[in-house]
Amino acid sequence: MNYNLLDHTLDKTLALQGRDNSIGTAQIRVSTAIWIEENIHNPDSQYYIGKEFEKFIPKSSSRIEVIENLSKPDLNLLYAAAYTSMIIHRWEKSGFSIIDKPEIVATLYNIGPIKKDGSERLLHSNPSANEYGYVALDFYRSDLLRDIFPE
Repeated sequence: MNYNLLDHTLDKTLALQGRDNSIGTAQIRVSTAIWIEENIHNPDSQYYIGKEFEKFIPKSSSRIEVIENLSKPDLNLLYAAAYTSMIIHRWEKSGFSIIDKPEIVATLYNIGPIKKDGSERLLHSNPSANEYGYVALDFYRSDLLRDIFPE
């Protein structure tokens, strides 16, 4: 795994100085966490996954609060779970299931569903994975966690 205490300290410090660093175990960017918070609490969002999920992700009052939230391991993983669920939900809503395509889910987690210009990435029936997605697929197919998560 490419994450350790030094990474955590450096990432948090740089984020507090204004950089859009990835923080925590799930390596969530500050801007992504803000996006997650905005969309998980907005019933009009295409990425809204339901009222029952709002309680898991707080609506931060400042960028510093977002950084502090991402620095908490349990909360960091909840952001990652929400983000993944939001991506899968959006594709399902558009008629394209990616639930059985871990390489596509991982690719979208890596590149984000929204482009830098603010437009949404095209949802379509034939998405392809990037290198990150293929690494995730290899891990998904491996036996590394089979004892903990049996099929």
